[in-house]
Amino acid sequence: MAFSSALRASRSGGFTILELAAVLVMVTLVSTLAIRAWFGRSDVTLQNAAELLASDLREVQAIATLRHAPHEVVFHADGSGYFAHEMGQVEAAAHDRHYPRDAVFEDVRVTRVRVAKGGRLVFDALGRPASDASITVSHRGVALTVLVEAALARVSVEGR
Repeated sequence: MAFSSALRASRSGGFTILELAAVLVMVTLVSTLAIRAWFGRSDVTLQNAAELLASDLREVQAIATLRHAPHEVVFHADGSGYFAHEMGQVEAAAHDRHYPRDAVFEDVRVTRVRVAKGGRLVFDALGRPASDASITVSHRGVALTVLVEAALARVSVEGR
């Protein structure tokens, strides 16, 4: 009797390792299912991909300004992504986005790139775009366009 009351007294203040492990496993499973369900929605995935592209372009713009060197964004011919680099440099790309490598953006493609001058998206040493551009990304038949406005040096997602 004394042993069982001592055991009860020592256990009343916490959880066992097994109980904590069971709760962590359940939280992990629920989180995994919820994340897959959320990012499985085409509109969410496409919106996130377009926002990420716009964010990457703004970052390249900032890097060009900080380094006082023009930077170019190059889109892969197969639509799988893009990379950016300092013009005239052979070093590794500043940004290298390859959608199939990222499970969240697996079906995302760059379907159209329109650049007004020269066919290349270039940010000068002050971070200004050399010309207007529009980049269309699509996911499962739905598309969004990222606009680059040279006059305002602005990058935005159309239709947000």
